[in-house]
Amino acid sequence: MTENRHRNDSPDISIVIPLHNEEAILENAVRRLIEMTRTRTDNFEIVLVENGSSDRTREIGNSLERRFREIVFLTISEPNYGYALKVGLLRARGRRILSDEIDVLDPSFHRAALAAL
Repeated sequence: MTENRHRNDSPDISIVIPLHNEEAILENAVRRLIEMTRTRTDNFEIVLVENGSSDRTREIGNSLERRFREIVFLTISEPNYGYALKVGLLRARGRRILSDEIDVLDPSFHRAALAAL
């Protein structure tokens, strides 16, 4: 019974995105990703993992997490893409998990990937 309840509490989809010095594009890219994903499901999370940025990425990520219920924002201190991806994948709660790059988000890829899953 506990397993089923936990499964029902899990998002349909988790999208994991490592971030490093993305202040110029982060806000708009996340808004587009939320809008696009909402056309497929309302039950999703976007796990953003900032890793050692020297710009305002951390500040913007924290703001996005406060404003959008779908956003989970994590930080690690060192610029390490692989470790950031691992941290995000371990934190993701979705029944299906995608990873992507914030600077190359491709709505057609997401549609195709989600349809295949």
